[in-house]
Amino acid sequence: MKKQRQSLGCLAMMLCILAATRAWAGVANSALPDFYPGLKWTKTAENKFTIDWFEEFPNRLSSSPRTATLPGQSFEAKSQKQMDVLQYYGGELSKRGYQPEQIVIIGGRKFTLLGMSADGPSGGSAGSILCSSGTVRVINVSEHDLNPDAGDEEKPLPPNYVPGPFVYRIFISDLVRVDTILPAKIK
Repeated sequence: MKKQRQSLGCLAMMLCILAATRAWAGVANSALPDFYPGLKWTKTAENKFTIDWFEEFPNRLSSSPRTATLPGQSFEAKSQKQMDVLQYYGGELSKRGYQPEQIVIIGGRKFTLLGMSADGPSGGSAGSILCSSGTVRVINVSEHDLNPDAGDEEKPLPPNYVPGPFVYRIFISDLVRVDTILPAKIK
């Protein structure tokens, strides 16, 4: 009976891993890299991500960024030590044509889409965008140091500071038609 429970536990774990792999595969195509190896990735409830965009005019950009929200899926992994997750995805996405920003032309109008990126004392995020055949996909990868001493820009880190644990998140948008996230008329 005990061996049967252990076997069922192993089977349940394998099914969870398979479900996470299939969830990724559900949005996957050749333009998506594998999960960062060595971490246990789980799907989260987050299902949308916001990017900025500008309309470009002959001599200037629009005065302020506008936003578009894309549906998608999010995954999370935790680690006691810092991993090179941001660097891994930066390289892998760049190889596949993703960039921090993309220029698209719709109806003779030129737009710049920006992947949202940020950096701070407790972590950072990097957004990448791929536009192809009238569609757009956004991938945002983030790293956050959960040590409470890491998040304060106003004071220096303590002399015996040890970073970690870390949480890593990946958001991958659905493939969305570009013309559905940009307005027909700029107001």
